[in-house]
Amino acid sequence: MLISVIVSQVTARAQFFPQEGAQLHYRLIGFKAPDRRDISVCKIEIATGYHTKVDSFEHTKRENYTGATSRIIGEVASFNQAYTWRVVYNDTNGNVTKSDLFHFKTLPLPGRDTGKIRLRVTKNLLPNSETYIFSDRSRTLCNLAGEPVWFLPDIEGVVQPRSEIRDLKVSQAGSITFMTANRGYEINYNGELLWQTPRNNKFTNDTIEMTHHEFTRLANGHYMTLGSEVVYWEWRHATPSHSFLFMVTPQALRQNPLHTGYVKMLFGTVLEYDQKGKVVWHWKSSDHYRAMANNYVSPVSAAFDIHENGFTFDERNKVIYLSFKNINRVFKVKYPEGTLVSELGGVKNNEDTTKLTDLFCDQHSCKISKTGDLFVFNNNSCNRGHLPRVMLMRQPRNEKEELRTVWDYTYEQVTGHASTQWTNGGNIVELPDTSIFVSLCAPYGNLFIVNREKQVLWDAVIEKWDNPTRKWASCWQYRASVISSRKELERMVWGKSKITLK
Repeated sequence: MLISVIVSQVTARAQFFPQEGAQLHYRLIGFKAPDRRDISVCKIEIATGYHTKVDSFEHTKRENYTGATSRIIGEVASFNQAYTWRVVYNDTNGNVTKSDLFHFKTLPLPGRDTGKIRLRVTKNLLPNSETYIFSDRSRTLCNLAGEPVWFLPDIEGVVQPRSEIRDLKVSQAGSITFMTANRGYEINYNGELLWQTPRNNKFTNDTIEMTHHEFTRLANGHYMTLGSEVVYWEWRHATPSHSFLFMVTPQALRQNPLHTGYVKMLFGTVLEYDQKGKVVWHWKSSDHYRAMANNYVSPVSAAFDIHENGFTFDERNKVIYLSFKNINRVFKVKYPEGTLVSELGGVKNNEDTTKLTDLFCDQHSCKISKTGDLFVFNNNSCNRGHLPRVMLMRQPRNEKEELRTVWDYTYEQVTGHASTQWTNGGNIVELPDTSIFVSLCAPYGNLFIVNREKQVLWDAVIEKWDNPTRKWASCWQYRASVISSRKELERMVWGKSKITLK
């Protein structure tokens, strides 16, 4: 009988979350208690400190969060702090029931080996917004006041203090995805590993499939990412405008004489994995290059690989948009056929209709708006002295039309060392009210939200503490992302449970 009572008590306590003694890497918490059908109001009471006696708990200032169910999201004040909490049920008969006291601790917010990083907000016209910002540089989720509410914990074999984190964002399923140097990962809000891109993939005959730039979970539960493929490519000497010369890297030009030969070329791929880690669909730029290359002209001294650096899968219309930075183009690829629908970015020169000029250059983060228009983060580094631009473009509806800009915005209060020779990253997210969240590219450290009337509604800069000068200095991140609705937030907090990885 005693054993049965003990087991019953343990089982009951296990239904409460955070579990007793939990150590959390977040202070925005999803509290769970056993369901009761007779509940009219459920209240979570939270006190700072570790309290074992009810009197001590009740005489301490408490935060209260109420709801109609026993799942309630609440926020505690700080990291590196002990807390005590309990559940208070009000039933439909007017009775009040109080649970036992439970305890958890929030972990210290890491300074990391790279030093302390913060998000400093300089303007906020959205004080009541439930919008949150993921920063891959600081590895945090912040509210619009710049206060961290979650951080990416160290995960054995995945995330270490010196790991390079990219593309940190919430998925459609409420999980959190990100990339390290060459792999994509999916975790839940609690930091448990759910999925990872496989090692020793035989798709390109490399020991590791070099995934890069962007990693996204799809609506069907599959995963899509960019990859790299190294192939031997024929190199034929011709005039500087010969299309094949464009794909030859400067190193290859130095190593090969000016005659017919073969060089190693880096091409981009798109890979779709199922839950078991099998490649179920792919697209290779090498298969399409000859058809693509005819429109590109470039002097030998400016030869680069095409550098695939971003994608968006329009799942409803079965189209993938692929950004190729070094040729200033976005390719529109039909899925699953893999056929090239169109190449976007070039416009005809009025003086010579056989030549193309660049509508944008060194672009990053191509996205589709709610109206089906194309968003591009234009690094604009080809134009000396020009700042990055956010561009919204109307796609051509027939062969006579061209891609044309219908809205653009240039943020001029940049913080950081301007460079016309080197840029990296940048991101755009359209919010539910059609305003736009933007994170600038390196070397700038700015993030902002701007509406269609070009009014900046929220403005911030990411900064790093500089020990030699004892000052905060702006620093760049690769890409920031955003949680823009309560529904999206709740889906992430309640999240997916840990699964067994094979």
